[in-house]
Amino acid sequence: PGVYDGLLSGMATIARAEGAPALYKGLTHACIWCVPYTGALFFTNDTLKKLAHDNGYKTGPLLGCAFGAVAGCVSTAVAFPLESSRRKLQAQGVGGRPVLYDGLFECMAGVVKKEGVGALYAGCAANVLKMAPAQAITFGCMNLIKPSISDFAEKYK
Repeated sequence: PGVYDGLLSGMATIARAEGAPALYKGLTHACIWCVPYTGALFFTNDTLKKLAHDNGYKTGPLLGCAFGAVAGCVSTAVAFPLESSRRKLQAQGVGGRPVLYDGLFECMAGVVKKEGVGALYAGCAANVLKMAPAQAITFGCMNLIKPSISDFAEKYK
């Protein structure tokens, strides 16, 4: 607050001071997080759908919501150490905070060494409370809409 007048002001100030590539700082870390998060999300959802189908259940919107909520919990837990480390890296140096780490994996190792493995999961429960309903809605809607899209695509081949 008070550093920039808004989004465009912030982007322009950063680009002038540090160069345009500075606008992409942290993108690599976000992409590294995305791989295990998305992999665990779809693996969990697909595994639950297969188990349901193998046991004679049809996966409609309600089961899609349930499976999405579980998948959101699992994927958040799997990828949260990367997310929490990314946030620590992002916050270091801001507001007089010390710069402690040079990279993502150095940060993770440092946190484990200083505070233990559990520190990588500090805040995970709050994130699960956010992601479980978000993924429940996503997968529930996907199961609701997908048949209509498939029917439309089949009709207009």
